[in-house]
Amino acid sequence: MANAQKGFTVETLRSASKQCLRCLVVPVRLRRAIKKYLREEDDPHIRKKVRQLSESFQEIKDTNLQLPETTAKSLADSMNSLETKRWKIQTVYGDSGLQYRDGETAAYIASRMPAVFSVCYRVLIEIRRRVPGFTPTRVLDFGAGTGSGFWAVKEVWPKSVEKVNIVEPSQSMQRAGRNLIQGLKDLPLIHGYTSLLALNKEINKKSERKHDLVIAVGYLFYHSH
Repeated sequence: MANAQKGFTVETLRSASKQCLRCLVVPVRLRRAIKKYLREEDDPHIRKKVRQLSESFQEIKDTNLQLPETTAKSLADSMNSLETKRWKIQTVYGDSGLQYRDGETAAYIASRMPAVFSVCYRVLIEIRRRVPGFTPTRVLDFGAGTGSGFWAVKEVWPKSVEKVNIVEPSQSMQRAGRNLIQGLKDLPLIHGYTSLLALNKEINKKSERKHDLVIAVGYLFYHSH
């Protein structure tokens, strides 16, 4: 307790206060885009699918918590092997057991997209505060889902981004993401890929694969312990 009190100073309090934000309100443009998408989908079973999606995410988290530390260590120690690299790529896109078809995608947009946007926005705002001179022009969104990361980038740096590469294995998610940004002005050049392998295969020049900002909020949000 004494150590904790020593760490609580005027400076730490000032630093913490700078990180405080008012209650975040999802931008009107995004709220309208989500409402329009769900209205067009007109799925009478959307509530049931939202509940099923939430249960699936909870099962994934419960399973992750049960993984022994030795398993994580053995994977980390063997990352340099080709077999493990293939396993990691396969795991990233397939271990959750979730297949996002149109129904699941609509449920995700209705129940999860605002939260994922808010998480990403909060982090990006903090980056802008700490590194005010940083203005990304090329962005990679890994596990992009329906584009929550892109919407957050658009809010934080509305004019600097010139190109966005998204990696999302679900075609339904990619279609929904494109649908949601219809009507937005001053959009950057956006390319979608189903995997990093597909991105690297299409982009031949190594210099073109470089990005100023890499986002993985969707993947980390649902695969963290």
